[in-house]
Amino acid sequence: MIIANRRLRVFAGPNGSGKSTVKAVLNPNILGFYLNPDEIEKEVKERGYLDVRHLNIRTSRKNIIDFFLQHPLLERTEKSNFIDALQFVQNEFIDFSDIGFNSYLSAILTDFLRHKLLEEGQSFTFETVMSSSDKVEFLQTAREMGFR
Repeated sequence: MIIANRRLRVFAGPNGSGKSTVKAVLNPNILGFYLNPDEIEKEVKERGYLDVRHLNIRTSRKNIIDFFLQHPLLERTEKSNFIDALQFVQNEFIDFSDIGFNSYLSAILTDFLRHKLLEEGQSFTFETVMSSSDKVEFLQTAREMGFR
C-alpha cells in the first residue's frame, strides 16, 4: 500500500558543504526524523548511548548486531569485536558505553536507522556525503515503496 504522505529528503554534499546549515534554516516540521551521522556520533560519545525513543522504531539487539555484522564498513574499524558489549536497553537506548565509538560505527548506525525508518514507513531526512552507491540504491528502494 502506498501512503502519499511519506517523504524522504536527502541533504548530500562533501564535508563542509553546508548540509547542517540548510537544516538549521528549514522548518523542522517538514523534515520528519533527521539523521546526521556527525550528530549521532557526538551523542554516543557524550552519553555512551543513542536514545532512539523519538524514532518510533521496532527492533531488537539481534537486528542491530546482524545489520552491523553484514555491513561493509565494519571491516574498516577495529571495533569488529564489539558484539558482546553492544546492548539494546528497554527498546529505548542503543548502548555503546563499553565500545570506543567512532565515525565508522556512527555511519553504520545511521544506515541501520535509515533502513528501519524506511521499513516502518516513516518520513525522514538524512545527511550524506554520498560516498558509495548504496545510497542511490536506498533512494530507489524508497521510491519503489512509495516515498516521495
